[in-house]
Amino acid sequence: MTENDPVVELHPKVLLDAALKYALRGFRVLPLNGIRAGVCTCGDYDCRSPGKHPLTAHGATEASADEMTIRGWWSKWPTANIGLAMGDAGCVALDVDTRNLGHLSWDALIHANGALPETPTQRSGNGWHYLVKIDAEAVKRCRGKLAQGIDVKANGYIVAEPSIHHSGRRYAWDDGLDLLAGFTPARAPVWLERMLMEPAAETEGPSSPNLGNYTLPVQLAEAADALKVLDAGDYHQWIEAGMALHATELGDLAYQVWVEWSGQSGKFDHKVQRAKWLSFSTKRVAGVTIKTLFSRAQAAGWKNPMSGTSSATPEPEVTISDLEKQLLAFDAFADPFTPIQHFVDRWIPHNEVTLFAGHGGSGKSYVAMSLAIHVALGRPFCGLDTVATPVLFFSGEDGAQVILRRFHSLCKALSVAPAELDGKLLLLDASDIDPALHRDARGVTETKLLSALSELVAKRNIGLVVVDNASDTFDDDEIKRARVRQFVRSLRSRISRPGRAVLLLAHVNKVSAISGREAGKEDYSGSTAWHNSVRSRLSLNVEKDEDCLTIEHQKANLGPRAKPVRLRWHDGVPLEDGSFTDVGAAANAAIIAAERQKAANLAKGILVSMLQDFNNRGETVTTSNTGGFSVWHLLSKRAGFPKSVKTASDLMDLLAELQAEGRIYRAVFRTKDRKMREVFVVGSAPMPDKNEEKEGN
Repeated sequence: MTENDPVVELHPKVLLDAALKYALRGFRVLPLNGIRAGVCTCGDYDCRSPGKHPLTAHGATEASADEMTIRGWWSKWPTANIGLAMGDAGCVALDVDTRNLGHLSWDALIHANGALPETPTQRSGNGWHYLVKIDAEAVKRCRGKLAQGIDVKANGYIVAEPSIHHSGRRYAWDDGLDLLAGFTPARAPVWLERMLMEPAAETEGPSSPNLGNYTLPVQLAEAADALKVLDAGDYHQWIEAGMALHATELGDLAYQVWVEWSGQSGKFDHKVQRAKWLSFSTKRVAGVTIKTLFSRAQAAGWKNPMSGTSSATPEPEVTISDLEKQLLAFDAFADPFTPIQHFVDRWIPHNEVTLFAGHGGSGKSYVAMSLAIHVALGRPFCGLDTVATPVLFFSGEDGAQVILRRFHSLCKALSVAPAELDGKLLLLDASDIDPALHRDARGVTETKLLSALSELVAKRNIGLVVVDNASDTFDDDEIKRARVRQFVRSLRSRISRPGRAVLLLAHVNKVSAISGREAGKEDYSGSTAWHNSVRSRLSLNVEKDEDCLTIEHQKANLGPRAKPVRLRWHDGVPLEDGSFTDVGAAANAAIIAAERQKAANLAKGILVSMLQDFNNRGETVTTSNTGGFSVWHLLSKRAGFPKSVKTASDLMDLLAELQAEGRIYRAVFRTKDRKMREVFVVGSAPMPDKNEEKEGN
């Protein structure tokens, strides 16, 4: 098997048979908690090791190769995942975690030292496991961390095929390198065994062992972190960052770091990026090094995580009385089949945070606004029943004008009078203030804004809070799972409960955006904790014709998933496919016309100012619309020329309107070479001189 394909549920016999096979291969196994419906079978929705922690009382120390013991375990826990004990006969596992740049560290190790011999290789949920053998007596001296994102499992255990990862996918051995099929671990090469015996670095951050002349894991970890504070849309910064990474002479590994950062900009073009990278010669990058990048980042406020300073949040005090308060009353289990209530059927459950993600610019905010209107009025949304409740739309990204314009367009398209939403829908513009609801600042995570928002929700009896979006309200490191979980827990405890709900909008990650992949369950920006911490998860995908959108229900821990729903853009508004009305279309046409007129009025004001500048300097602007001295040539080249005026024809139409309004007029004068020329003059056209008229008669 080459991929860990999605699996709904495994037959218990499959797990038992695999556990017995591992035992026959000389490995000790142990039963681990499994995964059911995306949740660890331990029952803790916020489990820190879902599907990975032992079911036995004494953990990995009880791992066994005894057939009767194994059969007894899987008879008691038939859906248990399989833990494979390491250390026996000198077998160790290298755990490469892509979330922590492990794949980059691994590529660097191979680049510097040579390839690993063929050995059992397993796809995990977020990377790979490589099994190798070293001297048995050396196992206890193995370091716990090989490099950034690469852990060493020497005396512990790994989760093994066909166990289920909390993402819903299976652990799976690569074809031809399958431990279950009898492929045995290879001896670790000399360079790897030597590194495994080296003392661990004092700092555990993004550090890595000495790789000879290559320090790529350190550089890449630092560079990727430094780039977070720089603007990928700034051409100078973009070029300089590319030169700095190119100067490391680490090839495609360094290039990938540049690509992932560049994907943040709307200007990203993969072909242009690759061509620019290839154009960086040794001569061109002279004077620009990786230190240049670090210097720019430090000037922008970046602090090197390798500096030894720690921003870790102090561990809170926990007493036995605190734990006793968390003990559940037995009557809580009296009726386990009480149905979960939802504001939107199956999508948005009470007391929880629902994640709604999609690519930037896909229309998430528009769709969420439409959903807010439907819930506020208790109208079905795309065939899904809703429960009417007051809704608060919290915008940390778009300002008041954008919010109001979009809601106005939606109301017109849905034939909803704004008065119907009075007291039912609240719009909160947080873009002009600091919108952060969570911040890592001296151990404080919940901001004063979150406290105030919680009070407002309670005071106004709000049922559903739409938070737009995670990137604006979460002021912390999005790849740190503990921080993400804390943020989601804060939203759940401070806002969602009791009997309320939060719809949190989020972007898909940069890699997905760059590659154009659909917004799937593993594609949210940052840590996997984003999608693991919520009980319901929605994704918005743009279809190939770009006119249609699909909302998929990717995760439902509290009930069955809803079928995908389809929307279509109509006059700039996402509506349920087939629901368009003439009234809504006419209303939106009127809105669009009004916006165009507003833009035209603004452009005309700018054009009058430009013409007045020419007149004040004693210079003329010809009325001709062709040639090198045309009005288009003279005006369009000036700074501040209105962007809404795209062509010479557009310009002439606006000038004709200004003339009709009496704000400019055409005049004829004789040039120095005695040629007659018509020009534009600001002001009202002068009345004809009566004496001149008489003389003319």
